[in-house]
Formats: sequence, C-alpha cells, structure tokens
Amino acid sequence: MTKEDIMRVFNEYIYNKTRVLLSVLPNDGGATAPAAPDNYVAQKDGDNPFPTTDYSGPSYSRPEGDSFDVVCKPTLQATAPLVQVPDYWRANFENGIQLIGTESNEVPTVNVQLYIKGGHEMDANDPQKQV
Repeated sequence: MTKEDIMRVFNEYIYNKTRVLLSVLPNDGGATAPAAPDNYVAQKDGDNPFPTTDYSGPSYSRPEGDSFDVVCKPTLQATAPLVQVPDYWRANFENGIQLIGTESNEVPTVNVQLYIKGGHEMDANDPQKQV
C-alpha cells in the first residue's frame, strides 16, 4: 500500500462527501469540552437521502407445529440448568510454560489460545520503562 493508494481512496470515498462527525465525551457533567461545537443540521427540504423504512407490508406466519407464544412472557425456572463442562488436562513444558487443554470431537478443528506475559503488560509493571 502506498501513499498514492491512501490518497486515492480518501479522495474517492471521504473527501467532500456527506458525513457525520461524532465527538464521544465522558459523562462528567460538561467538564470536558468537545473538540468543536455541534454543527449538525438535519436536512428538512428536498429528497431525504435517508428514507424511512415501511414496515406495513411484512406479516408473520407461524410455522406448523410451533406452539411458542411470542406475546406471553416466559416463566422463570427455579434453578438454572447445569452446564456440562468438559474434562481438562494439564501439562508443563521444560521451559516453564503451563498448558491447560480439553478435547472435543464434535468437529475436526484445533483451537489454540496462547497467553504470554510480555510486551506492554510487563512494561507497565517495570518502573524503569515508564515515561
């Protein structure tokens, strides 16, 4: 990707196009000022570029054999259903890395999640590396 690619995309899709800018501010009672005053004015004349959706046409047809009533609020169960947690295994590499794993034969996939204490996580705890 080159500077020319970025400028071409910017000029084609962003520059001088209709847009809404949003300033997200903390809920601090107005102590934090926005970067600029609100300048959005909703279009009231001419064709609306954001037409409303007409929901008068769609209808609902209950599938055969369906007895679920969408109007009635379901009753709460006295106890939550138990979740079947699979058995897991543990192992350690010679270099101290700890492994925790489980096996599932539902689909032929492998999923690996690796958590290594390092980088910014460790720098935050080292006073010599703080600026």
